[in-house]
Amino acid sequence: MGYQAEAVELTDEALEFWPSDSDANYLRALTGASLGEPPASSIARLETALASADFRLYRRDDARLMYASLLSRTRRPEEALRFLSGLPASAESLFVETTARLAVGDDSGARAAALSSLRRYPVDPRPLVAWLRSRPRPIRTAADAELVAAGFAAIDDLKEIDGSVLVALAPYAATTEASRFLVREFRATGGASADATLLALELGLLSEDRAVREILSGAYPVSAAHLERLHAALSSDGARGRFFASFAAFEGDIFEDSNGDGLPESTVSYKGG
Repeated sequence: MGYQAEAVELTDEALEFWPSDSDANYLRALTGASLGEPPASSIARLETALASADFRLYRRDDARLMYASLLSRTRRPEEALRFLSGLPASAESLFVETTARLAVGDDSGARAAALSSLRRYPVDPRPLVAWLRSRPRPIRTAADAELVAAGFAAIDDLKEIDGSVLVALAPYAATTEASRFLVREFRATGGASADATLLALELGLLSEDRAVREILSGAYPVSAAHLERLHAALSSDGARGRFFASFAAFEGDIFEDSNGDGLPESTVSYKGG
């Protein structure tokens, strides 16, 4: 943190003398993003850097990629895709392309980007997980099956980077028992998520009351869709009644992500249900 704060101070001083300098604006955007500054600040810096186009120490393409990533994260996916056009393929560019295409409803384009990423960068699970989580696919096309098969082929390497790939792939396993095995493995290694809890319930690995307790525990983010899925999975009026009683005492945040792109459109804070 100390080095980053010093870098910000030095870069700000340089920008006082040369406000349009591309390298200084790009460096300031990088340090600002790493310090958790609002994306709008970094976006403005990158716009200045790209408009000046006088890069000497850094690459213009790196600034374009960062700009596209921030545009995608701030719900401007169409613009993100325009800035990605013509950039050389990289792990980051293919991830940004996957998420941006999902956000504009281009499932086939997102699938192609995720498959390209798996082939080029078989230890990067991000595009695959983003595509798998974006929506349920009870009926798969041949192209869907190709990406899922590539994911299973790389699963041993992918899970070392992000264990949630086990849960993302579990619904597509060849048998119910294979699905159960993947969910058990994720949970046995300390993994926890709403998707894992719900799959464990649906696969018969958890009791209904245990699933309700986990979902409402506050241990991980929960969406409105997760609550709807939990309610639909409960088998009796009694179980649903206990769920409503538990939710009446719930305190925490519930987010809304209607298009499954991983970027919540809104968050509602509950206190006492």
